[in-house]
Amino acid sequence: MTHYTSYKKYFRKGLIIKEFNCSTATQMLGNPLFMKYASDDTIKLVNDYVVHLSLANGYRRVAEPLSLQKSFASTVEPSGWLESVFKNWEALLPSLKKDVMAVIELSATHPPKTATDGAASS
Repeated sequence: MTHYTSYKKYFRKGLIIKEFNCSTATQMLGNPLFMKYASDDTIKLVNDYVVHLSLANGYRRVAEPLSLQKSFASTVEPSGWLESVFKNWEALLPSLKKDVMAVIELSATHPPKTATDGAASS
């Protein structure tokens, strides 16, 4: 399933996606061992993932109240602001898809080590 067959078709119809959690990826970038042993490509991939997901979260935080204001016929008309937010958020979606798929592929090709992995090799 792609974002085009899942949430993409509902994106401009008011679907608000919950906030993406990128705390694990942020912790990876803050871990000196990860930074020492990860390849430059892996570090860039995880960094892009964090940046794009953080931007998407920011757009969601702005779009949600503007959408609600528009829905409840507020005296303030946010349509210009809302259109700008949705336009920028929508432009980010292809990068999000690419980043998420790359991180999934990375985790499939480099599964995390467990305590039992070290014991088996001794």
